[in-house]
Amino acid sequence: MAAVVVIPARYGSTRFPAKILASETGRPLVQHVVEQVRKCRLVRDVIVATDDHRIAASLKPFETKVVMTEEGHPSGTDRIAEVAAHLEDDIIVNVQADLPLIEPEMIEEVVAPFAEDEPGSLLREPNGSGSTEPRAGAANTKGLIQT
Repeated sequence: MAAVVVIPARYGSTRFPAKILASETGRPLVQHVVEQVRKCRLVRDVIVATDDHRIAASLKPFETKVVMTEEGHPSGTDRIAEVAAHLEDDIIVNVQADLPLIEPEMIEEVVAPFAEDEPGSLLREPNGSGSTEPRAGAANTKGLIQT
């Protein structure tokens, strides 16, 4: 079972406005993150979730998949939840847009235990006493994993 990575991207950074569009290398910062994530063997798809058309336009030349979300989400997780509600996938990973040096192996280490599970067991695992405890890294019934 492969994962989908959703990268929440917003334009309004407080300390460095438009940080994720910084393009010292000829590519926006967020595109570097997308390219690192694409190297993961356990990732089926990469989606950038944004409410800003400038971000979407900057990624178009790279054929990066962008989903436009509603404005006003209080957090990136809320932005991802909006996208996740329209996906069929069981494993959805949140990777931050300002991590251009993220190692693909780090994402694979997080996804691997979930990808090996049987369907329906992503969020809970036996604790030996017959009851179940929430699994570390699981955030909701969609299998949202925070990195």
